[in-house]
Amino acid sequence: MLSALPLSAALPLFLLLPLTSAQQARCQYYPLRNFADLFIEAQTFGELDPSFLFSPNYTFLQNGKPTTPAASTLSTPLPIDLEITLIDQANCAVYTELIIADAKSPRVIGAQIQFAAEESDAGGVALQATRVEIVKASASVPVPGISTNWQFNASAALGHVRGEDWEAIAQTERTAREGLVGAAEAFLEWVGEGRAVDGVPFGVPCSRLEGEWRGGS
Repeated sequence: MLSALPLSAALPLFLLLPLTSAQQARCQYYPLRNFADLFIEAQTFGELDPSFLFSPNYTFLQNGKPTTPAASTLSTPLPIDLEITLIDQANCAVYTELIIADAKSPRVIGAQIQFAAEESDAGGVALQATRVEIVKASASVPVPGISTNWQFNASAALGHVRGEDWEAIAQTERTAREGLVGAAEAFLEWVGEGRAVDGVPFGVPCSRLEGEWRGGS
């Protein structure tokens, strides 16, 4: 099992797939995927497409501080080497991680975007972003709450992540959503709050990626 920071990038890729009929979905898969693609396109070209709709009272954060799309990393075009996107239909949200290994501007970007269904001007119902939270890590911009530069090396991180198997997990082998959420919460409580590691269901062997450092047992 691979555990990476941000943790969401390490969750099994089945979250990218539409939910089964037995699961409740608040939002449809393809509109959420379209918003994720618009975000990735904005980071590629340095400009957010007008079709990326925000709710009237949306929140936009970067590294824990309020900002605007125009003042965020999205205003800088970057050559993206790898993107991993998780679609959460139940919570009407997406998570996208981008790795840019370019020597001039290496960085790793994680973004969580939450949505609500709002009435559109045309009288229908459309998704609008209510909260965008970006974490941008680079050699000069450490992850919030960490005093060092997170052992930052985008090229090394890119190589590690590309070496993982990101194929979709077979339906019969997938862990239930509740189990994944519980594992993620236990990991964050261990890392962020110093709680007992015994509550984290590490795989055997387990490979954990932090910046350029990869360890495990």
